[in-house]
Amino acid sequence: MNQRLNEVASSGDIDSLYLILQEDAYILERIDQVPFVDTPLHISASAGHVPFSLEIMRLKPSLAKKLNPEGYTPIHLALQNNQTKTVLRLIDIDRDLVSRQGREGLTPLHIAASGGMDDILAKFLTSCPKSIKQLTNRNESALHIAVKSEDIESVKILLQWIQQTCMTSILNWCDDEGNNAMHLAALGNQVEMVKLLINKVDMKAKNLEGKTALDIMKEHGLVEDKEVKEMLNGSHILKNVAKFLRSILLFVKRLVITDYREILYMSKKDRNAILVVSVLIATATYQAALTPPTKDMDFFFDNYKWIPYECFLQLNTLAFVASMIEICVHLPSGIGYALHLVLPLVICYVLLTISLWPYFPINVTIGITFVLIWSKTPLVRQKVNGDLKLKKLRKLGGLFMRSINMEKELTEISVHFGRNG
Repeated sequence: MNQRLNEVASSGDIDSLYLILQEDAYILERIDQVPFVDTPLHISASAGHVPFSLEIMRLKPSLAKKLNPEGYTPIHLALQNNQTKTVLRLIDIDRDLVSRQGREGLTPLHIAASGGMDDILAKFLTSCPKSIKQLTNRNESALHIAVKSEDIESVKILLQWIQQTCMTSILNWCDDEGNNAMHLAALGNQVEMVKLLINKVDMKAKNLEGKTALDIMKEHGLVEDKEVKEMLNGSHILKNVAKFLRSILLFVKRLVITDYREILYMSKKDRNAILVVSVLIATATYQAALTPPTKDMDFFFDNYKWIPYECFLQLNTLAFVASMIEICVHLPSGIGYALHLVLPLVICYVLLTISLWPYFPINVTIGITFVLIWSKTPLVRQKVNGDLKLKKLRKLGGLFMRSINMEKELTEISVHFGRNG
């Protein structure tokens, strides 16, 4: 029966697959119980049968992470056989497949970084950001593999992703021999790669032989290259200045990107929990603004310190605005529905604060609101785009329904005239 199923997987015949399942409903279950096996998904993915692969993955999702006797998952084999469409469809269903380690700790990302798969590499990084941190059994990152493969385009993609996601520590990660990416570029005598990495990697780091990347570059004569020499001289002068300038926005940028990435891939359970907490914080802060400590404002200003209470009001406003933005971002409906709920309450809070506290610095509130909204810009933009797409779909749906109604009316008219005739 297994041999017959493998033949069906080789041909990608879905009808025959279901005939086999009718004869033996537990055949996929028994295959899944074998620790290392070439499953029907391995076979179909290798051959590029996308519909069959998706059908098997839907029936038995665990087979997508199963290793065959050679130590590879179905997506590993699809990559090795250049079945790009199959790879992308499998990732659409389960993005964690990108970080699934196979033989010698290799992930699909490592294979994509080895060269000639720039589009897939970019797709993997955006689908599964954590995969960039996966290492092989030799402690090699995707960047190590790209440099060793002498694929400069893959290195450029990885460098840009690492910098944009503020994970620059990866640039200085070392393999089992203590070599970082710059060491490997110098050992491979790759001038263009050295130019690409020279101002991004720690040049003073030593490998297990006690050599820095600069030492290896001198041994291979790379420092004699005119551009490399200029970059080395300039890097010593500008290094501290550039580091200081980059650090100004690095902290805020890291917060924004991390927040965006976490919310984008957040589970429904976590999203509901954040919504509950945000609602509680919004309720508490609104009540705090609504209920002043005393009705006699002059008595309050004369007998209490205004500055500490002003700080309380500002922090209370910060918490209220932050909770409302979180509610707006995490609501499953479109941005219009969220604004209908959130915006009137925010306006009420501002008007209430101004009426009860005439000395309250409204410019501080505006500044706080602007900073918080700016920090959520990627999420708000995504929500707006999603809402616009939904409106387009609804519009198309309306046109479709109108065409159906028009056809019904025409049919009724033709029937009516046919009877009269």
